[in-house]
Amino acid sequence: MRTLYTLILLSYFYQLSYSQACGGGKFVFEFYRKDNYELKYEITSVEIKDINLASEDIYMGIVMDSIKLKQINQFKIDINKLPKFINKSITFDNKIKNNQLTFNTLELYNKLFLLTVWDKKTKIQILVKLFGGCDRKNIVVMAENPKLIPLK
Repeated sequence: MRTLYTLILLSYFYQLSYSQACGGGKFVFEFYRKDNYELKYEITSVEIKDINLASEDIYMGIVMDSIKLKQINQFKIDINKLPKFINKSITFDNKIKNNQLTFNTLELYNKLFLLTVWDKKTKIQILVKLFGGCDRKNIVVMAENPKLIPLK
């Protein structure tokens, strides 16, 4: 009988030791801009060459400048190699509609990507775990010096 109680107690504590927060969700980018130029985007897979860049908080994304871009290798993304749940959120025309871009996420999918968004006048490049994590939202101000504003 003592063994049975021990097993029940252990199984109770085991379930508390590891659990997922959400399983997946949506990662939304909302774009604010003065003009009505068409917004387009491109996603590339990346490999980090510099350990200092890897130590930055990339969960919500970081804006990449020319110096940081030299610290990564970029690779063309093969959409068919992504989990089907994720690749359904990528449009093949790479156009942003209604100033919003939404990606499906899987909580434990931690691969890094470079999201490049541009219009006729401005361009922003964001290094981010694009398809990993739970629900989150970023605001991107497309101006002469584009800004990324993470909302948690």
